Amino acid sequence: MTAVLNRIIPSNDQMPGAGDLGIAAFIEDVAARSTDLTRLFNEGLAEIAVAAGQNTTQDFESLSNTSKHHVLKAV
Repeated sequence: MTAVLNRIIPSNDQMPGAGDLGIAAFIEDVAARSTDLTRLFNEGLAEIAVAAGQNTTQDFESLSNTSKHHVLKAV
């Protein structure tokens, strides 16, 4: 989740990426308050994992930036 958030809101010279700020924990906390949000959150992460090829040899973090972009755009 951290890698996904860092790709969506990357770091720059003045600020770390969203994932590095601990936003993943906040999202997980909010999602845990509702079974619908938990399901939606988990389904989204599963779709990203499948699109990134985690069932083969690569996971999202090991993809090139271009591939990460394509995976997130597809999902």
